[in-house]
Amino acid sequence: MMMHLIFTGVESTFKSALAKAVGEALSREVCGEFARDYLDELDTKPSMNPFPKEHFEAIARGQLLAQEKCGYYQEGQQIFDTDGLTLAIWGADKFGVEDAQWFAPGGPSFYLLCAPTNTYTEDEYRVDSHRRVELHQKFVDLLEELGRPYLILREPVFEDRLCEALRIIKGLEA
Repeated sequence: MMMHLIFTGVESTFKSALAKAVGEALSREVCGEFARDYLDELDTKPSMNPFPKEHFEAIARGQLLAQEKCGYYQEGQQIFDTDGLTLAIWGADKFGVEDAQWFAPGGPSFYLLCAPTNTYTEDEYRVDSHRRVELHQKFVDLLEELGRPYLILREPVFEDRLCEALRIIKGLEA
């Protein structure tokens, strides 16, 4: 069955690197995370904590548009480095907001939820290192609530996590 693969989870869990590596390994298109592109293009970087709501809203619009352009809402075999679930958790956690668009199911898809079992890597956009386990549980809870198919990637080293992801994907295609 053709299905999209969606890497999701808390910050600093290899999502972007895994999406790229799996895309290369499977010769599939990868739709990147819009938030980083958006923030990288700003001349003046906003405070990350507290993060301005107007920037979150711009990121949410951009993420949904990027998903649509990459074929998220159709059947296909694209790889997504995050989707609306991340917006939902981020919006609820930081702003107490929720939007039905964020929960709209895409085409047939499978989530690879990256667990915070690896060593945290600081960067200018990350702020919740101390809350990774708590936020990870919110991803689990939301995936369960929405009935989305997923498995958790738990390997703490990138190369092992990549092998874990490829094994899972091979099993899905069998």
